[in-house]
Amino acid sequence: MSDLSHINWILAAILGLSFMGWLTACLKWFDVRDRLREPFKRMAAGARARRTAGLALTDRYRRDLIRREAADWHRGLAFLGTIGMSLPLLGLLGTVRGMMKTFASLTETEATRSATLLSGGISEALLTTQAGLIAAVPILLLHGVLAARIRRGISHCAWRLKELSDDVNTETADNV
Repeated sequence: MSDLSHINWILAAILGLSFMGWLTACLKWFDVRDRLREPFKRMAAGARARRTAGLALTDRYRRDLIRREAADWHRGLAFLGTIGMSLPLLGLLGTVRGMMKTFASLTETEATRSATLLSGGISEALLTTQAGLIAAVPILLLHGVLAARIRRGISHCAWRLKELSDDVNTETADNV
């Protein structure tokens, strides 16, 4: 059996980050799903409170509402992207370490075993690259899907808030 001790900590890091990425992606997926069910609720409540106070819904106020809501929607997304981008790099680190160990051991052994030793070491080293890519690709795909859903949700909220502010401003002007 070959010695994988030189890459165990890297595989453990890949698995740990992968778990954190999947957990973050799942939590974010449910957060976005819930926000898309009632995307306009919090912003409409703020707009109604402003109307009750007798204030108009200005463009600046609308932009501030959307900006605050967008910040809430994007929370955790950058972390997910960072994990997804880090996993292949950890895999590459494992490959480099494995190759260094393989070439270092070649100088210590006899020439007849060098081909077997070299091929075994290379396959061990490539294991971390494979693990990093297998973990990263789905996480990065989920990151892209979530980012697109968030953009659509924020656009929808902005459009609905514009309609609401037009209605409220018309009512306010009629009452004056």
